[in-house]
Amino acid sequence: MLLAIDIGNTNTVVGIYKEDLLLSFFRLSSRENITSDEAGFGLRNICNINGACADQIDSAILCSVVPTLTAVYDSAIQKYFNIKPFILTHKSDIGITIDYEIPNQVGADRLADAVGAYHKYGGPTIIVDLGTAITVDAISSKGVYLGGAIAPGVEASLAGLSKRAAQLFQVPLNSPKRALGKNTVESIQAGIIFGAAGLIDGLVSRIASEIGEPLKRVVATGGLAEMVRGISKTINEINLTLTLDGLNIIYQRNMKKRSEVV
Repeated sequence: MLLAIDIGNTNTVVGIYKEDLLLSFFRLSSRENITSDEAGFGLRNICNINGACADQIDSAILCSVVPTLTAVYDSAIQKYFNIKPFILTHKSDIGITIDYEIPNQVGADRLADAVGAYHKYGGPTIIVDLGTAITVDAISSKGVYLGGAIAPGVEASLAGLSKRAAQLFQVPLNSPKRALGKNTVESIQAGIIFGAAGLIDGLVSRIASEIGEPLKRVVATGGLAEMVRGISKTINEINLTLTLDGLNIIYQRNMKKRSEVV
């Protein structure tokens, strides 16, 4: 079984795969002060209660945008699962071309998203990932990662607003019923959520026009993707495991290539 791990600034998402089948996935907080022992022990325990025996995990792949946590989880997996994880970078064989001026600046999660989207939907497809940041990326019909846009995420926008505005405060991130808020809580929720949806729709429209051919899909993923369901006018599918699926595809590709060489 494969352990696929997506380490983000806010959350770490873990999936357990048996070949192409996702058995389960779960979400953890990305604690910067976590030790490798805590991470390894936690992963084993969670695997054991989420549909898989930890002793059956025989491979692992991870992508990360937090270098310190990359090292922590790398060490944890080696110690607690006795396997060396495949760490995704821009140099990895991912089966698509990266059209980006400085490839090592592309987040590994964005590449995994692109691979997952291309294999499931083909191209051109636009991927919207709502996490700590909102990323809107595109992959072409020929399997070329075309780049994209990065904007502040929903939670980051809310935190920044409450921090910088003296009379505003942190509110629950609930989907608003209307744009015309009737109190401060409703007004902030409307501004943040409808504002994020409008930002996404605007970027999707601009990116689509730059691609220059009809889109096959606009898919959203990430921890906050559900918040824009039915609000965004351009997103037509939500796939919460897209990044993990991309990681699984990349891992299987590399293992097949390795077996052919042997």
